[in-house]
Amino acid sequence: MERNLKTKQLRRLSWLGNSKARIICETVIIIFYIRKEFANLSELWELFINKAQAWVEKKISVESDRAILEGMVHDRWRSKE
Repeated sequence: MERNLKTKQLRRLSWLGNSKARIICETVIIIFYIRKEFANLSELWELFINKAQAWVEKKISVESDRAILEGMVHDRWRSKE
């Protein structure tokens, strides 16, 4: 069941298959990593991350698509812990 859900989510994000997709995905990963690993230093990175998040929101305007991508990053991170 979970595998089918992930497959459907990936299909929904299939438009990310273009050349800019890698940059968008890497940005989402970096945002997640900085928020997770450097939460105690948020005053140092907050403006940078907010700008990066706004850029991602501009590139992926559908909130549910962003949530899918962010959820995939989160799930992958948890599986590595």
